[in-house]
Amino acid sequence: MREAIQESVVKLIERRSSELNQLSLNWFGGEPLLGLSVIRNIGTKSFELAKKHGYQLTGSMTTNGYLLEKQFWETILDTQDSRLLTGFMLSGVKG
Repeated sequence: MREAIQESVVKLIERRSSELNQLSLNWFGGEPLLGLSVIRNIGTKSFELAKKHGYQLTGSMTTNGYLLEKQFWETILDTQDSRLLTGFMLSGVKG
């Protein structure tokens, strides 16, 4: 996703932040972990907006898990907060 589109997404969230009780970011389609930098960029900025405006941020991802690494889980655990709920659905065929 181009950076200009990412910034547009963040600006939309920021404009709506005062109206929100909860925001859910759901990452799916293809393999979301191929766009991890996009997820980190939008996710980090969304998390900061949630803290600033006091709404709950939830997130989910559907992934085959092939690209999951320790650093990813550390990032998720480091940002856990009462305003952030995270869920994952692993998809694929058992080998």
